[in-house]
Amino acid sequence: MNHSLRICVGPTCGVNFSNDLLAETEDRPRDDVMVERCGCLGHCEEGPNLMLNGAVHIDMTPNRLRDLVNALPALPLGMEVSR
Repeated sequence: MNHSLRICVGPTCGVNFSNDLLAETEDRPRDDVMVERCGCLGHCEEGPNLMLNGAVHIDMTPNRLRDLVNALPALPLGMEVSR
């Protein structure tokens, strides 16, 4: 996996539909994106939140997530993302 996508499933993000973000990743999987559930990313009042390759994105929707993932460069499998 090349890209790291961590979706907050903490209580506040959960109430704000982080499960919809997880469903989006399941509906449109990419081999080069590793999806993980995670705890709080520290922006509860602006959730649901996620971290993509180390950058936190707030107030996410499935459409915004789709746009972020579609904008990722397709990397050859096994190549690491620089941080």
